[in-house]
Amino acid sequence: MARCVSVCCASIAVIIAVAIAGYRVVVLSPISFKPINLAGQVAIVTGATNGIGLETAVALASWNASVVLPVRNVAKGERVKKEILARLPQGSTGAITLMECDLASFSSVRKFVAAFIANGRDFQMLVLNAGMMDNNLRTTEDGVEQVYQVNHLSHFLMVRLLVDAPVKRAGPVRVVHVSSSMHYLGSLDEVAYSKENRNADTGTADLLNSYSTTKMMNIMFSNKLQRKLGPSAITSIAIHPGLVVSGLDSNLPPPFADFMLWLRKQIARNTDDGAVTQVTAATLPELSNAGGQYLEDRCIENLCKSCVFCNADGGVQPKNPALSIETQDWLWTTSSAIVGLGA
Repeated sequence: MARCVSVCCASIAVIIAVAIAGYRVVVLSPISFKPINLAGQVAIVTGATNGIGLETAVALASWNASVVLPVRNVAKGERVKKEILARLPQGSTGAITLMECDLASFSSVRKFVAAFIANGRDFQMLVLNAGMMDNNLRTTEDGVEQVYQVNHLSHFLMVRLLVDAPVKRAGPVRVVHVSSSMHYLGSLDEVAYSKENRNADTGTADLLNSYSTTKMMNIMFSNKLQRKLGPSAITSIAIHPGLVVSGLDSNLPPPFADFMLWLRKQIARNTDDGAVTQVTAATLPELSNAGGQYLEDRCIENLCKSCVFCNADGGVQPKNPALSIETQDWLWTTSSAIVGLGA
């Protein structure tokens, strides 16, 4: 009997190992795509001191873009800047500029935008990559639940201020909202996320709800932005980069955080490969008319190795509430009120 159990366990282990190996070959096999010369273009990338944000900055700078990194920790930012510059290929004219910005503070976001505009610079790409997940309900200095503020509201404020800046532009701005397939688990409670409550007075800490709901907000904001400003001013695209090795789960309870770290190492993409979707969404000329789309895991221009749910154009159907014009309008109005802007 004991031998039978041992044989069964060994067989299951072999099956799991083969399945993981097959998954790595079919889904995680590396890809390459033609670099685009971004000389003369400016890209702003949030959350670029680690993970796929860092790899996004490397890719854009490698292709000769001038990349602006809003960073909370300037000392860490300096170390990251040196790392990025050291990784640029010979002959690249890409540049990295650090600017202080804490997404947990509306005041800090306003100071960043004011400083950026004061330099007289325009930008062509804005990659809203920064995001966090936290099992604890924390409130920022602005009286907002932190995940709500970092994942959505501060990016909302940044985009509104930058896009409304009085500068002449040669063409539409490409805005990439880094969402997640986790948005399918989101549940938008308009009372909890209202101007009055700001998701800070609900009295509960939900492991996934705040993260997944704010990831749904990313798609809603992207669509509303596209509808409001139109293709002549903006190309707003929401994306899911796929499951990527990252520290996103580090704030979760230790057992769950440890499990997710192990799982990501087994089945997730490396960070450089995981950045492909957002880099492509930010740069590919063929996506100039893709405003309002939600793109998942490299399902773009035949880059994907596992197009199961993708449409022919690479778009994916997000959760239905994300497409509701009424809900998008509510989010825009509510977000404007919380950050102190007119609708």
